[in-house]
Amino acid sequence: MNKPPRRQHFVPEMLSKRFTDDDGKLYVFDKNEARKGIGDRTPKGVFWKPHFYTSKTYDGKKDTTLEDNYKKK
Repeated sequence: MNKPPRRQHFVPEMLSKRFTDDDGKLYVFDKNEARKGIGDRTPKGVFWKPHFYTSKTYDGKKDTTLEDNYKKK
C-alpha cells in the first residue's frame, strides 16, 4: 500500500496563498491554542489535518488513492 501524505489540506494551498502578506505569511488564530493569540504561518502550515482524505479498506489499511490523485493534477 502507498505511504500516506503527512498533511492533507482541506483548504488548498493555492487558494490560501492568495491571502498572504508580502512575506508569504497568513495571520491565524488557533482556538485550540487561544493563549498564543494571533500568529503568522505559511499556507503550508494551516488548514490541514492528518489523513483528511484517507479512507480505510475492508481489512483496515489506509488508502491514500484520493489524495495521490489530487497531487497529480
